[in-house]
Amino acid sequence: MKLSSRSEYGIRALLELAQRRGQGPIQSREIAERQDIPDAYLNQLLLTLRKAGIVQSVRGPAGGHLLAHPPERVTMAEVIGALEGLPHVESAEDAESDQSDAWAVRWVCNEIDEAVANVLREITLETLLTRKQARNNILTYQI
Repeated sequence: MKLSSRSEYGIRALLELAQRRGQGPIQSREIAERQDIPDAYLNQLLLTLRKAGIVQSVRGPAGGHLLAHPPERVTMAEVIGALEGLPHVESAEDAESDQSDAWAVRWVCNEIDEAVANVLREITLETLLTRKQARNNILTYQI
């Protein structure tokens, strides 16, 4: 499975918010600069994530964006589902057919869809933060 740039940028923006949780609202311009995401595109993604209840927006000069929930409660299934819908593996023969073994291909595709959905439900922003911390520790020790 390959993530779209929409999901990739959305996850990166949410990671930025998760890493800076407790520091108050973060302006989209700052997220865009730090994560190298086009500002206008990021604003579209943040609007979608806000409508999905994943991000909160604060207006005003000290405004910006915050996670609506703690990082351990934000799953990749929610994020990717909000940004583009859950992934679906399609078979060439998705419609019912007289072919006796067409069911097998649809069954395999359904199993793949369920496995991907299960993995995405298990991975949270907290999981990604923990992985990033471990990765940074490894890189630091290899000097």
